[in-house]
Amino acid sequence: MKFINDYADYCDKLMNKEIIDSNWVYNNNLLTESFKKRHKLIIDSTYIAEPEMGLEAAL
Repeated sequence: MKFINDYADYCDKLMNKEIIDSNWVYNNNLLTESFKKRHKLIIDSTYIAEPEMGLEAAL
C-alpha cells in the first residue's frame, strides 16, 4: 500500500510536466533490480527507435 500511495503522490507532483522522471523508479527500494533494468531498457529503446518522439512514439 505504501508503494501505491508514494506513487500517487509522485504522480500528483508531476501532473503538469510532460517528462518521464526515472529517478523515482531507480531510487525506490520497493522495486526489484530486475524491474529497474527492464524499465531502463524500455525507456532507452523508445529513444533509440524514435529519438525525436521518445515515449510518445510508443503510445
